[in-house]
Amino acid sequence: PCLAVINKMDKEGCNFGNAMQSLQHKLPGANPIPMQLPLFRAEGKSGSGSNLVDSNIVALSVEESGSISGDFVGCVDLVHMRIIIWPDVASAALANVDECTPRVIPLLDSRTHEPIDPKCHVTREAQAAREDLIASLADIDEAIEEYFLNEQEPSNAELRSALRRATLDRKALPVMAAAALKG
Repeated sequence: PCLAVINKMDKEGCNFGNAMQSLQHKLPGANPIPMQLPLFRAEGKSGSGSNLVDSNIVALSVEESGSISGDFVGCVDLVHMRIIIWPDVASAALANVDECTPRVIPLLDSRTHEPIDPKCHVTREAQAAREDLIASLADIDEAIEEYFLNEQEPSNAELRSALRRATLDRKALPVMAAAALKG
């Protein structure tokens, strides 16, 4: 069992989509499935129009991830549908753990599972990516296939279990975005 971490998302020229394609080509049969979307602070670009996140923070899908450059600020957790934004901390303050705690913002209402802010660009990108995650898991896991065919939403626990089963059976390669020097 393994998972892949696409590191150095904070470097100029990083491209999550290209890294995903590289995993597919260099590891045939690995079936990489993104569990996160990278978040960037793109200067001069307004992505959100929302109260959830700053308007210049954008989530990039796997297909468009090379089209924006900016500071990597966090990621969207597609299983739990939440935004994780790391604080912009000077390297001298890294010894103080309290200053390095990320801000976690839920995208869905915990009771209704409806978007907290349907106009939010990050929420829309996350919903589309979560649908892709569920569709990918439906191809390899019977429990998720039932949800997918009945157009129902699996719970977070069911998604985690399906990802675990697929990883242990080597039918999927969960992929995460990261920057080792941040968060």
